[in-house]
Amino acid sequence: MTATFTHCTIYVLLGSLFLFMSIQDILGPAHPLAVKACLARIVSDPATFALLGLLLRVHQHDVRPMPVAQHNLLAQIVVLVAVCSLVSALVHKFVAPSHRAAKATRLLLAYAYVLMGMWLSQMCLTLYLTKDRSVEPHVFVGLHDMYFKNLKRRTIEEVARMYLALSGWFSIVVVVALAAWQEDSEQRDGQTRMQREPYAEVHPLDQVDDEAGNHS
Repeated sequence: MTATFTHCTIYVLLGSLFLFMSIQDILGPAHPLAVKACLARIVSDPATFALLGLLLRVHQHDVRPMPVAQHNLLAQIVVLVAVCSLVSALVHKFVAPSHRAAKATRLLLAYAYVLMGMWLSQMCLTLYLTKDRSVEPHVFVGLHDMYFKNLKRRTIEEVARMYLALSGWFSIVVVVALAAWQEDSEQRDGQTRMQREPYAEVHPLDQVDDEAGNHS
């Protein structure tokens, strides 16, 4: 019963998080409610992620040693997202988005998000890839159960952190690639604007006014 209430609480927190994130797209950025929601996200996003991390830290989703270890690490990653979200929001309140500090905090926040997604994906692969129908009741198993069986408690913690290191490294590759692609796109856009500026479009009515002024 307690686990059911915990799951419901997690779903409510996730629902509120997605609602605040999407309200600008739903109502439009100029809507008064969307403007207030954007301001509220400075507090709501970090607080919601922190609460999710606390729930995941104590929630017994799967009592097997490796799932417990991975869920504990997931809780820490979610708290990391909360911290990065708060730091990024505060920095953007005091400096322009083009400032180096703002760009750095956006990269850190992007890395935290990618790491969280990468960690959830690897949990699916290593723990919940398929069902083991050889035992009753059927339990989910993954690559970890296929290749690393009967590990000691200390070894389980070590292997879990090995998975975290691999997920962290892949996340770095993804974020660096995306940052390089974005910077290249911004440079191309800037060059395109510079090429178009000398050939600014002249409105026909403006041209007529100029000719009339010259004749007078």
